[in-house]
Amino acid sequence: MKRRFNVDENRIYVAGDSDGGRGAYALVETEATFLAAAVPVIGAPGGVTRFVNLRTVPFLAINGATDSLFQIDRVRQSVEQMKAAGISVDFRVIDDAGHDPFLFVKKKEDVCAFLSKHVRDPRPKVVDWQVDPAKDAGFPANTFRWIRIDEVGDTTSNGKFDDFGGIVSNQFGRIRASFEEGNRVEVTTHRVKSFTVLVSDEMFDLAKEIEIVVNGKSAFKGALSTDARVALEEMRRMNDRHLVFNNRVTLDVK
Repeated sequence: MKRRFNVDENRIYVAGDSDGGRGAYALVETEATFLAAAVPVIGAPGGVTRFVNLRTVPFLAINGATDSLFQIDRVRQSVEQMKAAGISVDFRVIDDAGHDPFLFVKKKEDVCAFLSKHVRDPRPKVVDWQVDPAKDAGFPANTFRWIRIDEVGDTTSNGKFDDFGGIVSNQFGRIRASFEEGNRVEVTTHRVKSFTVLVSDEMFDLAKEIEIVVNGKSAFKGALSTDARVALEEMRRMNDRHLVFNNRVTLDVK
């Protein structure tokens, strides 16, 4: 669709019914880079393991109170766990509704109102992402907006995350990064061997040096001019006019 039509990349949404609702949760887990919001209908987040990634996209979840396939008590328990983990879920239970795929149509006004409130921020100041190489290797599952996990595994350098526990697992490679005024990037990693920071002139002043601090230690400091090869490679990969990058820095964590 993006290649053929003038799509607004900051207003791309995913929705699905039943197993497609479960698929909406799963798609956010690996492709949140491109999504502004998600609407799972008569579904549940079964199979999702990297719940950190679901924090990046708001959800409108619609379920029937008398659904015999996705039973409401189990769905409600999952949604409450998601909320406790910091995931934004607008959960709506429809009384006297069962496993009805037409709920998406019947609640069209609610769905449209929800989606109209959410526009993607292509370069958020803080990013947080997990990768499970056993399930998803390479792009897009290894990338969230301007950060990319290149290699995961045990390493002697690990930062501290205070939210592990519950549905937030510590078994996966994870990175949290933020960029600040003054061209400084703060990065915390867990079970990550190498990663890449994608650099945009809308994030940094490329006339000045950029510093990247990893797990409390300065790991890179230098100037980065625009590299046409990198810009084209990333543009070809992203296919997104709002995610255009001038250069990139790949670092070995240890």
